Amino acid sequence: MTNKTQMAREPGLGPSSLVSAKRNLLCCDVNDESIVLDDESGTYFGFNSVGSRIWSLVQEPIALADAVGVLTSEFDVGVDECEAELYRFVRELEAKSLVEVRP
Repeated sequence: MTNKTQMAREPGLGPSSLVSAKRNLLCCDVNDESIVLDDESGTYFGFNSVGSRIWSLVQEPIALADAVGVLTSEFDVGVDECEAELYRFVRELEAKSLVEVRP
């Protein structure tokens, strides 16, 4: 039987993994949301307020443990849930070539 933290882990991601936004992207903030444009592909992405906060955190390389610390202090979310959702979101950003992840 696994606990929530073990289930939250994504392969290749851990608390010390560093995440940073790729530099060839354009970003615009509108209210509490962000719009990110990949100029090379012409694709754009919209983030809600939580996604926008994560996006702002990854503008410089940040360890996932540090990002979880910031997010749990700013939003009403527990560590396990935050970690699971953050890891999932980072994998989505990585799959769309918006961030780089270093283990």
